[in-house]
Amino acid sequence: MPKFPGGDGEFLNFFAKNTIYPEIAKRAGVEGKVILSFVVDKRGQINEVKVLKGIGAGCDEAAIDAVLQTRF
Repeated sequence: MPKFPGGDGEFLNFFAKNTIYPEIAKRAGVEGKVILSFVVDKRGQINEVKVLKGIGAGCDEAAIDAVLQTRF
């Protein structure tokens, strides 16, 4: 199984630092969790990103953008 350099905690830190909260969500007071699924290929790249549970207001797209910056 692929592992993020530094482990799961570092993955969550990286993800939190690289997620840009959309202005529309800030103005609308949208908060919550976006649940994603994705595949890490043999080269450590992220593919097949899917939103399993979204909250809208641009947050789903922001989560996808952040996870696509990740490399395992």
